[in-house]
Amino acid sequence: MRRYKVRWWFWIWVLLLILSVYLILTRPEFKLKTVVITGTNFVDKQWVFQVLHPTSKTNLVFYPRFRMNHRLQKKIPPISRVKFHVNLFTRTLTIKVIERSSFASIISYPFNYIVDKEGVILNINQHQQVQPYAAPPTLPLITGISDEQLKNKVRLHPYYRYLLKGAIATLIDLFGKNGIKFNISDVRDIRVLTNDLIELKLGDTERMNDKLKSLRSMMSDTLSNNEKVEYMDVRYPDYPVLKFYGDWGSKRMVVQTKTAVVTINESETPVEVISVATANLRE
Repeated sequence: MRRYKVRWWFWIWVLLLILSVYLILTRPEFKLKTVVITGTNFVDKQWVFQVLHPTSKTNLVFYPRFRMNHRLQKKIPPISRVKFHVNLFTRTLTIKVIERSSFASIISYPFNYIVDKEGVILNINQHQQVQPYAAPPTLPLITGISDEQLKNKVRLHPYYRYLLKGAIATLIDLFGKNGIKFNISDVRDIRVLTNDLIELKLGDTERMNDKLKSLRSMMSDTLSNNEKVEYMDVRYPDYPVLKFYGDWGSKRMVVQTKTAVVTINESETPVEVISVATANLRE
């Protein structure tokens, strides 16, 4: 008899709970009235609205935040994540969009493409068309990628993504991103111009990690604050070259080998010393 009473009360509580949920779902006080979208810079707010498709029947109490967050990241590549805030008193759903961070600007006439470190193109619309955007002067500039390789794309080719996450990111750490320019029009002869107007010759992507390691070593071992560098050549990472500004009367070139650093002064013959390291260092 006692077990029967317990079951009876249990089912009464279950029915009350179901009734309460039903009332919550049907009461107009819990229905969506206003949608506010904030934080958009590259992404069109209308694009966000179309993906979420909220209606006046949307219930604020049981709004599927996790699922909507996942949907926005999947449908709108420039979005990194989204935060939702529900105000039951004003029946307002606030959507705070957090976009991916811009990393570089790719100049490809007649457009410029803003990309993040993962190679995702940020200034595109829902039709995958690039939108005009004035790139901040602090963004690194990349040239040499044709518009055909970028048109109607949401992400760069894996080769360029490899460059972004590897060589370009490392060089930005070394020289700063303000005003640095990368020319990758010839994948066999990648060149960089720093904000200090230092020309850096990288060559192709073969042994890129060794080239960057050699560059770091040369900067820490041979550069001084009182001298201006004209160019740095790490196309051959075992024999990197560092050239300073000036006439040959005062010019100094450094050829770093595996075992020693050779300094070329006016009394020495630069061609002979360079040829010991490798040929065609000045193309």
